[in-house]
Amino acid sequence: MPKPTIKLKIIVAIAFIVALVSAVLASISVRQLQHETTTSITKQMHDVGDATTQFIDSWLNTRADMLLANETLIANNANVDRELLVTKRAGHFLSVYAGFSDGRIAYGDKSEDWPADYDPRTRPWYKNASGSNDLIITEPYQDFDGSLVVSLAKGFNGQYQGVLAADVTVTDIVEQVLNLKLSNGFAFLVDGENRIVAYRDTDLSRQPLTELDNELTRNFMANASAQRQLTTFELNGKDKLLAAIDVPNTDWTLGIVEDKAQAYASVSEQITFVVIASVILFIVIAFVAGALIKQLLKPLGELTGAVRTLSAGEGDLTQRINIARQDEIGELAEYVNAFLAQLQQMVGKAVNQSMTLSQSAEECRTHALQSSQLVDKQQNDVDQIATAIHEMSTTANEVASHAEDTATSAQQAEQSCQEGLSVVSDNRNAITQLAEQVERATNVIRELDENAQSINQIIATIQGVAEQTNLLALNAAIEAARAGDQGRGFAVVADEVRVLSQRTHDSTEEIRNMIETLQHTTQRAVDDMTQSNEMATSSVDRAEAASDRLNQITTAIGTISEMAIQIASAAEEQRAVTDDINRNTQAVKDLSYEIHQQATATGDQGESMAQAAQDMHQDLSKFKV
Repeated sequence: MPKPTIKLKIIVAIAFIVALVSAVLASISVRQLQHETTTSITKQMHDVGDATTQFIDSWLNTRADMLLANETLIANNANVDRELLVTKRAGHFLSVYAGFSDGRIAYGDKSEDWPADYDPRTRPWYKNASGSNDLIITEPYQDFDGSLVVSLAKGFNGQYQGVLAADVTVTDIVEQVLNLKLSNGFAFLVDGENRIVAYRDTDLSRQPLTELDNELTRNFMANASAQRQLTTFELNGKDKLLAAIDVPNTDWTLGIVEDKAQAYASVSEQITFVVIASVILFIVIAFVAGALIKQLLKPLGELTGAVRTLSAGEGDLTQRINIARQDEIGELAEYVNAFLAQLQQMVGKAVNQSMTLSQSAEECRTHALQSSQLVDKQQNDVDQIATAIHEMSTTANEVASHAEDTATSAQQAEQSCQEGLSVVSDNRNAITQLAEQVERATNVIRELDENAQSINQIIATIQGVAEQTNLLALNAAIEAARAGDQGRGFAVVADEVRVLSQRTHDSTEEIRNMIETLQHTTQRAVDDMTQSNEMATSSVDRAEAASDRLNQITTAIGTISEMAIQIASAAEEQRAVTDDINRNTQAVKDLSYEIHQQATATGDQGESMAQAAQDMHQDLSKFKV
């Protein structure tokens, strides 16, 4: 692959610029040509369309004028039939007739066959014309002979009122549309319902225009005629240009169609010509630019050859470039020669300085070796000191650790004693409270025993009342028995009272037994509470004795803890001093090691420097100065 030379780069840049300019100019030319061609085609198609629509308008106006020539006579009850016949023959109408507001129909040609019951007022032509003051033209319709017919109608108002109308074929209009001379297109005519009136294929007559292409809707045609611009649609797989022109005084639209490819054939030819011309121009400019650039850069090639010869001279700095020119290349040659002269002086000085540098590097390496040996000896001594200090520091650490453990244990024991003392104190207080509660419970139980005795007395009273009631009931029963039948009811009541008194007596007996049991139980509870009170009092005394013993133990442990703390403090101070000595010794050791490393590195650097100086001297010796 060739090297990207300056010549090649310049040629490529010029070629790119030429190609870009050519493309821009070609694009502008093509766009301008397309615009002019489109304008020309649009004007041509609209001119043809305008001329044709003017013919259609003139043709319809002529027929309308013929129809309305006798409008006044017909409205004022002249010889209507004669006037209608004259109008038919003069205008070559199929039929001329008049419908009146009373339902009559008049027609001049009596050979025409009109139904007897024909009422014109029901017909669309009559309704549309009677409601307007202007002439109306109906949509084309197909007559019995296959020809297309339109009806012209206009309302009149005189002695009689009605509508004057005529039927006329549009064959002349269809022929005029179909006979338009278009180089590569055709014309068609559609009515207000977008149905075909005139088209080269007669089978499509009165068919919707969308049969040609679905895009050709009524709105599409209306927009095309309103904008007076060319639109595009597809017919039989080919793009077509369409110009739509409205027919004056009707809702008809004339369409002018041309083949788009043939219409723009000149544009395609011009595009091909512009592309070929641009390519030829590009090739010519590239060739000429290459030749000129080669001639302009020839001195640069000479300078390159001279520098190549200089570089192949094996370090000969006495050579010079001989190019006698007054341009930039000659100036560059002078600067290169000046640079070679300065380089020659610098290399000569460097050769001498390299010898001196080699000697200094050798001396530096010798001194560094001696320093390294002395530092090795010093480092051994420092290692021995560091080992001894480390052992002493370890011992001090162990003493301090044991002292701290002792102090910690003493403090924990003292704390435990304090907690035990607190527990004993809480226990004593709890027992005291328990004794007080037992005393209060004993008093409550005694009150309960007294209340039970009172209840026992009340029950004895109730039992006596029940016995008296029983006796009274028994006496009442005896008296009732003596009374015979008259006392039978009283005897029943007396018997019930006796039963109730017996139940009351039994219940009070049960309650008395239960109260006696409660009194025995209460007495036992009083005895137990008394014993519990005595035991609680004894427990309080023992708790106070335990509290005194714990106070003595706490005092002794506090003394031990203070002594252990003092020992730990002293050991900690000793350990701190030992650590300081150890750190200082280690720092001296590290410094000695760094000095040893630096001395070794200095020796290595001195040796490397000496080797580099020797190599540089050998390299510089290759230059010829």
